[in-house]
Amino acid sequence: MPITSAGLAGSIITGLATVSFTGVGMPKLAQGVANGLISWVRTLTVITADAGSAGSGTSFMLWAVPSPLLVSNLLVSYAANGHIGALAPLEATGLGNGLALGFVQGALVSQHQSVGTGVGVAKVVGGPAFPYLMAGFAGVDIKGVAAVKKAAAISQALMMTLAVFTLPVPIVGSASPAGASGVGLGRIL
Repeated sequence: MPITSAGLAGSIITGLATVSFTGVGMPKLAQGVANGLISWVRTLTVITADAGSAGSGTSFMLWAVPSPLLVSNLLVSYAANGHIGALAPLEATGLGNGLALGFVQGALVSQHQSVGTGVGVAKVVGGPAFPYLMAGFAGVDIKGVAAVKKAAAISQALMMTLAVFTLPVPIVGSASPAGASGVGLGRIL
């Protein structure tokens, strides 16, 4: 099943609840972030560096982004974007936990034209999430300077995460006795 706004919002709510970040506005925040990020995820591209036997193959792997990586990047970017205060570290931690839980609902799917059976190292690339987050916030009536700071912080943290995160993916398809390497392309479902 592909990653959805409702599924991601539920994961973000769960992540925020793990750090006791609750309140009447919390579900609205989670829905705004989820709405924005679902649009952003659809723009991302998966690129793999492949090795194995010559042929043509495909790969399917859960998008498992580690929570500690997301949390540490969110903590840094919250402070860097002036989104500070007593509750900011809790929000960043809960959001990181929720995003990690929500992203695993998605799958990296790619096609490999040179390698039929083997392994690829997948990297997810794309542009900033900022405009998508601002649209998601506007859709749930979150606005103002704090919304801009929050969207900038989340977007920056996601770009920092994508810059260093890679994931090995199995390639399955036609095989031959000859070795090959290549590049695969795909997307996130």
